[in-house]
Amino acid sequence: MAKKIELDEDFYFREATIFGIVSELPDYRLCYMLNEALSLKLKRAPADREFSSKKGTFLYSEFEFDDPEKQVTWLLTTNRKARIKQSEHSATLQLDSLSSETSAVPLVSDLKMIDFFLWYDGESSSSLDAFINKNLKKLSYVRTFQKVNIESSKHIKNLLLEY
Repeated sequence: MAKKIELDEDFYFREATIFGIVSELPDYRLCYMLNEALSLKLKRAPADREFSSKKGTFLYSEFEFDDPEKQVTWLLTTNRKARIKQSEHSATLQLDSLSSETSAVPLVSDLKMIDFFLWYDGESSSSLDAFINKNLKKLSYVRTFQKVNIESSKHIKNLLLEY
């Protein structure tokens, strides 16, 4: 009988601080506005975050910035409006393996009302969190935001796992 290996929960929950953002802006526009407001240099990641479920395989756009000064890696990840990845069989019928169709399947299903996750991987700092709170409150295009409690979300590992 094969042994089942279970990963320790601490494997998923590294030193990550996550803010959930609700905004109607497209991902590239929100990225630009957050760069301006928070003095970041987020750029489109080389590959989108891929998530497979019973409903199919979805690609969530992601922007990243390594800040050597603060020793922090910043990420902006969409939670909704994922592109649908075509199967290998149907991809042979098309030139592009990516569909222009979008899906409302959220990356983190228990936080489905959140449009984007702005998060950083590195040691949490109350002064950095206060800076983010202060600046996000000023932004008219951010309807609301909240700091996400990692321990209370059942599916947050979908966001943290592949990073």
